Amino acid sequence: MGAAVLLHDLIAHRASESPAAPALSLGGTTLTFGALSERVAQVAAVVEALTDPGDRVAVIGENSLPWVECYYAVPRAGRILVFLNQRLAPPELVSILARSGTTLLVEASGSRHPVVPAAASVPSVRMILEVDHYEALTRQAAPAAPVARRADDPAWIIYTSGTTGSPKGATLTHASLLAAVETTAACRPVAPDDVYLFPFPLCHVAGYNLLNHHRHGRPVVLLPRFDPAA
Repeated sequence: MGAAVLLHDLIAHRASESPAAPALSLGGTTLTFGALSERVAQVAAVVEALTDPGDRVAVIGENSLPWVECYYAVPRAGRILVFLNQRLAPPELVSILARSGTTLLVEASGSRHPVVPAAASVPSVRMILEVDHYEALTRQAAPAAPVARRADDPAWIIYTSGTTGSPKGATLTHASLLAAVETTAACRPVAPDDVYLFPFPLCHVAGYNLLNHHRHGRPVVLLPRFDPAA
């Protein structure tokens, strides 16, 4: 695969090389790299239609296919993905929404987290997209062309645990995420027949391990949440 410059290049390159290869599974649903790439482009079109360039788009919920789609689609649209930890209390999440300047909140798992009604009190939040509406808009959307971005543009904002004060947003660029992927691959090579069982919450920085396996064209199997019996 050619060198990825932007985060969504990981999926686009794999979709062009092996579109029928499995990329992502959850429960009884599997997306190939081709299908995931198309979904990412459709979600990016939805995000572009609902927000302005550079806006913050936050995602909340247990692990789900829409969560992973937003990993790639929000930066592809020229917006910044804000990771929300679903285990935090609504007042903590409202604080993060306000301090990050989030304009669009996506509830990605269908569980209607308590922050969904609470987010209406945040002045910057212009729209809350619950998963059924997300799916309906995505199915109707024509795939969008990628927005022109640079490698040093921000892609994700992940908040710290806040052990010494309020959680602080750590901004990760396209370049920093891709550098982490390449460094991880050098230390923990991905074998040609690997299948990655992903036990971590997607709201955690450990999510970049998913990128590493997609970079090598290997499938990722999501657990909705950590389950020792799985």
